[in-house]
Amino acid sequence: MYFLAELVFKSYEVKELEPGMIFMELVYPGTDDQQIRAFVLDKVPHDQESFLKEHGFPVEFYILATDDRESFTEILAYPSQIGWFDEGDDTEDLYEVDILIINDILNYYDGIVAIDTDGETGEPTLYEDKVIITYPVEEEEEVDEDLQWDYMNGEYPEEDI
Repeated sequence: MYFLAELVFKSYEVKELEPGMIFMELVYPGTDDQQIRAFVLDKVPHDQESFLKEHGFPVEFYILATDDRESFTEILAYPSQIGWFDEGDDTEDLYEVDILIINDILNYYDGIVAIDTDGETGEPTLYEDKVIITYPVEEEEEVDEDLQWDYMNGEYPEEDI
């Protein structure tokens, strides 16, 4: 059973940069195409101080449970527990969460994810000590069959009027 939650980031202070640290930046700031981009530091820059001034401190990701978008109730997953991505019903495979998936979640789903939980306890399901997440899926609205538009004729059926 999947439960909606929010992927959030928290910065932390460091004395030395290391490869593998995650940073955030705005891409196309001030435009309609503005996005948040997380990126992984692949090598330590020569001028670490300038890099930190430009990009800020590194970040870690957490998954928080929410009763609604404004009220955070608890941490469901710590940075070391965010690990698996489920592509949905079309496949049984799980994939490692990577920076591309993180960026998709931040930009296309406003940080909202669906996290796999135990149906009885509500606790996150762990696979190899990591949680399983996927993109949130909106529940399909129930359609009142009697009031459906007749697309072939461009009108409601006679008996429904």
